[in-house]
Amino acid sequence: MYKRPARVLFWSWRDPCAGLLARAVAMQEGASWLTARAGVWGEAPGCHALARFLRGRGLTPDGELEPLDGQLLAWADLLVTLDAQARSRCPPLASTTRPVHWPVPEAPGAYGQLYPRLRRRIGETIGGLRLLSRLDEGESGG
Repeated sequence: MYKRPARVLFWSWRDPCAGLLARAVAMQEGASWLTARAGVWGEAPGCHALARFLRGRGLTPDGELEPLDGQLLAWADLLVTLDAQARSRCPPLASTTRPVHWPVPEAPGAYGQLYPRLRRRIGETIGGLRLLSRLDEGESGG
């Protein structure tokens, strides 16, 4: 592992439940490499359709949407915006937080299309963390 698990915050303005899906996929695919949370601007919607989708794939619909505030933003190493609205409304970030944009399908609730995209992107992120870990071990002689 590279130093400590990366702290990833997912945020979708248009479909906040997409952030919860990203969190679930991240925790399933790479819990030893990252810790994930999902933020929401304003009131959190019910994500019942997402819960059904996750259970249909053998995933536990855990976690919750958290208010996107300064404390949550400061926690994150990586802020992943999932739609253009979130990207354009991105609040100021700490110098230690890197923003990235992973566009999702335009139709809210298109979890069947979004799920494989998220698995691929999260897999790529974990691959990058593994590479950093190997490089760090090589520099320290380990």
